[in-house]
Amino acid sequence: MKKANWLQSECGGLYYRGLCELTKDELVALVYGQNNIRNVTKQAVKHKTVRKVAFQLSYDGKLYNGTQESRDGLSVTEVLRNALKKSDLFVDGNEMIFCGRTDRGVSAENAVVSLFTKSRLDLEPNDSHETEYYTFAGIEFKRYLFRDSQFEIGKEDYNEIPYTRILNNILPEHIRIKGWAPVPDYFSARHSCIERCYKYQYEIGRIRVKDGNLLDKFNHGAEIIRSLDDFYYFSKHDNPKANYNFRISELFFNTCGDHIVMEIRSYSFIHNMVRKIFSWIRRYAETGRLDYRDIEPAEAEHLVFCGATYRHKLAYISG
Repeated sequence: MKKANWLQSECGGLYYRGLCELTKDELVALVYGQNNIRNVTKQAVKHKTVRKVAFQLSYDGKLYNGTQESRDGLSVTEVLRNALKKSDLFVDGNEMIFCGRTDRGVSAENAVVSLFTKSRLDLEPNDSHETEYYTFAGIEFKRYLFRDSQFEIGKEDYNEIPYTRILNNILPEHIRIKGWAPVPDYFSARHSCIERCYKYQYEIGRIRVKDGNLLDKFNHGAEIIRSLDDFYYFSKHDNPKANYNFRISELFFNTCGDHIVMEIRSYSFIHNMVRKIFSWIRRYAETGRLDYRDIEPAEAEHLVFCGATYRHKLAYISG
């Protein structure tokens, strides 16, 4: 029977209506179950409480639509959520907060995501905090203040559910949990972050610099970018609330084999900013052009999120 006729049959119609009643998460789990989470038997996790943790993870961005959920493709967030559900570690109503957004094709080495998950320990709430207000680019924000002791690994933490092992047994090989860290209840991988780092690696053979030293020209372009405090022309302009007025904390180039590598650090990045910065510096090195108009973002697959910095060092347990 042809596919269209089967869907019109009584059996096919029931199946189709059943699919229509599924949520997006359930459809993703069904369609990508064999390819994106391993087919293991779900077992109920014995737990006493719920706790806040931070996962450090790496992933191959070429296979995903970034960390943002959309209709355009499968995101890292969706695959991780499905693995948490499959392992019975998921907490209903929980929100997974990533330290930074990555687009389709962008990979990560040390991304951080914070969430509540189940715990086998009898823990007291880790919710002690103070607040302060700070100004970034002329706008006032509130942030939570914690103590170093709230991030320390306790003896009991080594008897915790082995989150890393359980999730890596379910997740596809191109998404790896590298470790988990105890964090306070009000900690946010995004809002508690004070600096983010990206690296962009590009083949030297694809760059056309006529005169002078290639690395010197790229680092001179980096010096120009470091002097800017308005990145309007380095964004996709898809967020009407975006703040373009700030400065980056670090930007430089070095070489690694037959590649040139850009490393950039900042408290904040706007959409497409890192890829457009590399594209502009390459254009400047090749042509000497100094204006900031008509900047096309460089290819996403060469960009890697390298890490997030917090006021308090996160202590990870690998098991």
